[in-house]
Amino acid sequence: MAITGRVEMFSAYGLAETAVSLVVLFWWYHLDKAEHNYQAGRLMNAGVLLLAVAALPIYFIRSRGWRRGARAIVLAALFLGATFVLGELGERLGTLLTS
Repeated sequence: MAITGRVEMFSAYGLAETAVSLVVLFWWYHLDKAEHNYQAGRLMNAGVLLLAVAALPIYFIRSRGWRRGARAIVLAALFLGATFVLGELGERLGTLLTS
C-alpha cells in the first residue's frame, strides 16, 4: 500500500509474497515430516503445494493422530488468522503513511 498506493493480489509484490510463502511452507512441511518420521507420497507432497488448506489437516491427522492432529489444525488456523490480521494492519498503516 505504501509503495504503490493500492493493494492488488496479482501484482508483482503479491505474487512474490505468495511464492516466498509457498517455499517457506514446503520447507517447514519437509522438516516436520522428518521430525515425525512420516513418509508422505507424491500426492500428499503435491497437495501441500497446490491445495494446502485441504492437504495440511489431512497431514496433521495422519502424522500425529486425532488428538494431536486436531490441536495442530487449531494452532495452524490461529496462525493463519494472525497473519491475516497483521496483513490488514500493515495495509492500514500503509494507508496512513501515504495520506
